[in-house]
Amino acid sequence: MRASGVDAKQIAILGKTKQELGQTALALGARQIETTERYMPTNINRHKTHLLTLIQLTRLEQVRLSKCSKTFNREEQAQARSCMENLWLGKKTIELLQERLTMKPRAILSIKSDSLIYKRIHDLSNAIKNAAGLTNVESAVQCLIDASKAVLKDRSEANHKLLQRDLADIKITARNCMTLDDIKDDWFQPSTLKNDGVQLMTCHGAKGQQWDYVFIINVVQGIFPRYQASVAKAMEEHRVFYVAVTRHHKKPYLLQTPTPTRKITKKSGSQSSTSKAVIFNETSSFIDIKEQGLEDKSYI
Repeated sequence: MRASGVDAKQIAILGKTKQELGQTALALGARQIETTERYMPTNINRHKTHLLTLIQLTRLEQVRLSKCSKTFNREEQAQARSCMENLWLGKKTIELLQERLTMKPRAILSIKSDSLIYKRIHDLSNAIKNAAGLTNVESAVQCLIDASKAVLKDRSEANHKLLQRDLADIKITARNCMTLDDIKDDWFQPSTLKNDGVQLMTCHGAKGQQWDYVFIINVVQGIFPRYQASVAKAMEEHRVFYVAVTRHHKKPYLLQTPTPTRKITKKSGSQSSTSKAVIFNETSSFIDIKEQGLEDKSYI
């Protein structure tokens, strides 16, 4: 379609969930197809500021550990305390971290072991220490991202996986850096919504918009509609599906993509549940090929 000259902005890929769309974005990116992820939280930048702060603290830790005395001078101590202001943590937690930072700390971030957030701080502090000892910048940044996953989930549970992928893009950009000092602050600017690639959006979010060509992914029984959906929920999903299939000017494509997932089943009379891997590949009950005048094609 792109080879035939269709404008990328007139192609939309719609999915039920942000996770599905995120996987699609990665697959298209691997094929050098530019996308605009319209479900991305463009109003959140604290995750990038948080990572930049960890990198700045790691630089300071490298300086401290390079000294025979293993100490901060007053200027470095003040700089570290100032950096802590931008961690994506609670105000009281930051104040405690600043108070506990000594000239010769055992750890650059420390908090009492009886604190509810002790493990989060302990993991971040260990990551800074480990990253400071790594010569590969990409590995150092990845170390800091890994330690931040729990913090991102605490702060933005609905979007934490998207935020992690946002940080992974920065890690990839840092791949050619020789040292942490080569990392540029402008890589951490707020995400802006581009409009020059294939549009990716949730089916629900597509309401009121239209494109020439619309692809709806994972239209298989068990995903669309969901396998555990009640009658009322299935009716709601059908309304969302109707929104999705009426977003095109020229042509819609319903992709019956075999979709691997985990099926969770609750045990009868018990609070526990079991989980097993399944692949949903049957035609969605929302589709009637003959009645709806659809053309069935295989692209395999």
